[in-house]
Amino acid sequence: MKVSWLSFALAGSVSAFWRLECHGRSGVARIDPLVNPGTPASHAHAIHGGNNFGFSSGYDDLRASECTSCSVKEDLSAYWFPPIYFEHSNGTIEMVPQVGGMLVYYIQIGDNVKAFPRGFSMISGDTRRRNFTGPIPDLETSVWTAEEQTQSSLEGKALGFNCLNYNRDAERFGSRHFLPTKDYMDENCKDGIRLELVFPSCWNGKDTESPDQSHVAFSSLLQGGTCPEGFETRIPTILFESIFNTNAFNGVPGRFVIGNGDPTGNGFHGDLISGWEPDFLQGAIDQCKDASGQQSACPLFTIQDEETEQNCKIDLPSEIRDEDCLRPGNQMPGNVQIYDGPGYAPPPGSTAPPASTTAPPQTLSLGYTPGELVITDNGGDVITIAKAALPGEMIPASTLTPNAAVLPAGGEAQPSNVALVNAESEPAPPPPPATTTTLVTSTKVWANIVATTTFTSAGAVYEVEIEEVYVTVTETQTINPIVKRMEAEKGIARMLHHHRNAHRHAI
Repeated sequence: MKVSWLSFALAGSVSAFWRLECHGRSGVARIDPLVNPGTPASHAHAIHGGNNFGFSSGYDDLRASECTSCSVKEDLSAYWFPPIYFEHSNGTIEMVPQVGGMLVYYIQIGDNVKAFPRGFSMISGDTRRRNFTGPIPDLETSVWTAEEQTQSSLEGKALGFNCLNYNRDAERFGSRHFLPTKDYMDENCKDGIRLELVFPSCWNGKDTESPDQSHVAFSSLLQGGTCPEGFETRIPTILFESIFNTNAFNGVPGRFVIGNGDPTGNGFHGDLISGWEPDFLQGAIDQCKDASGQQSACPLFTIQDEETEQNCKIDLPSEIRDEDCLRPGNQMPGNVQIYDGPGYAPPPGSTAPPASTTAPPQTLSLGYTPGELVITDNGGDVITIAKAALPGEMIPASTLTPNAAVLPAGGEAQPSNVALVNAESEPAPPPPPATTTTLVTSTKVWANIVATTTFTSAGAVYEVEIEEVYVTVTETQTINPIVKRMEAEKGIARMLHHHRNAHRHAI
């Protein structure tokens, strides 16, 4: 049984891309040479890639790696992100099992995509963010306003938390930018949660790194659109995907927390240091354009077997060698404090209370249509989570037992793939101001609260409960969009989610 990963769809023609498969995990440790160079990091990361990775690692160090936990031997890059932990009701903490490693998508959106130069690194996400203030769910990119195309807004939209249930319609990529509540996951996400993260794809063409990440920027539509002025150099659009078996804690009292002390998911982030030889990577960008996205379709790549990947481990620095980041006990690794928000979290290690923040009003979009899955060829594979695992255990794809409930009648798991397409076009002009929103009504409604979020505006505190509602449509009507103050009316803003068999996830 192989691992399945759902990629994302954009509008337009098919883009060239490949999926770098990292079946091994180099380690779980408090190492982050970009944020905490020379010292232990404030929180733990799941680490993949070249094994010569430590507190002060850079390009030359990674190029000296003896192995990589990813499939392509020529890539000695390092990829890392905070994993998901589970906080039991008694306060004990353990890491949620990570399934099958991770995927790193290299997507060529736009013309004249340039390889990462020597020494290139970047980060996506903000570890201190604890609130999402954009429309829920995302509006179609054709109607994104200037505010929705700011770098801060795009950074929030770059996160995805995909609820996996292969007996139901697949959620589209990036449809949720926060971690669902545990009750929702227990009820709906029987195959786990897939973490998704898009990196900036526009570069200033000169700096290989910067403390504030000012050398890179998101394109105007995140996965397409145009690059901002001063960042006209296109680099590969990088996408991280990793699955965590949250269903292993189904019915267990407690909550899920990202490794940086974030129970909301808004502070999820990822880092990379390129370990490619630039000329080789440029050759792959120019030549590896198979529509399947399979790394084996690129004749330049030397593919190693999964056992070799899984045996590649980093040598932990002595300062953290005795730390157990899988079962840290009664505190998060690094003694990270869990901060719920919605205000900006205090800096790691700070003892001062967080500064109060005022978020712009939450915009609610009351209509929702799941994205279409554009099936291409036989590229891609299938995953099912069908065995219990120890805390933080890497579940190899090859050891998973197929669940009969997710297999087609023939008994064979069929490859699944979603077309990656090019959206390199000018964003559509903003529509005229609208004063109404179409609300779909129904004779049958079943709902679950997906998550809650709060924000302040003009000195008032607002709370929004976001529900996923399954409906049988009978009519539509037009209403004015409104966010009700919970103190006065206890109103519930609902996210309507229509499941359609026509777009069922192929398995």
